[in-house]
This record gives sequence, structure tokens and C-alpha cells, in this order.
Amino acid sequence: MGAFPEGKKIPVDVLINMLVEIRDLEDATAFDVLVNFANGNLFTLVKDPTFIAMHTSYYDIFVTQHDVLRDVALHLSNRGKVSRRERLK
Repeated sequence: MGAFPEGKKIPVDVLINMLVEIRDLEDATAFDVLVNFANGNLFTLVKDPTFIAMHTSYYDIFVTQHDVLRDVALHLSNRGKVSRRERLK
């Protein structure tokens, strides 16, 4: 989450694609993970009000992350020597 700009909306479909690739999850399971994070107040799911549709898709939903979550992600990613850093799981 530290790779995303502070204060910007992050498209949910981007995060779902990342979870599918990194965690080998199905789309629906990845979306459930994001909903659980939102329920834990780690970030907020928001629907784009400029897009009006009968059915909501992943493309209509964005995430705004809490500043503390981004700070923690940046702190954890900067631990240790650059050549020995591992992806956070």
C-alpha cells in the first residue's frame, strides 16, 4: 500500500489483480479480503459518484487508505538492507 500516492483513490480492480497474482486468489476471494480490510478500518471502500450504473462492478469502486496504514507499509518495506528485502506477505 505504500507504493500508492497519499490521499489518492486506488481502483479496487488494481488491488484485486495484485492479490490474484501475489496470493493466487480468485477475484471474489480477493474482493472479500478487501472488504475485510475495510471492515477493520484499514481503508475505506468508496463508489465513484460520477459513474451511474445499474450494477456495481469492481471498476466502479475505489479505496482510500488510512494515512497510518500507508506509513506502516512504508516503514515495513524500508527495514533491512535493500538487497535482502522480501515482499511483505
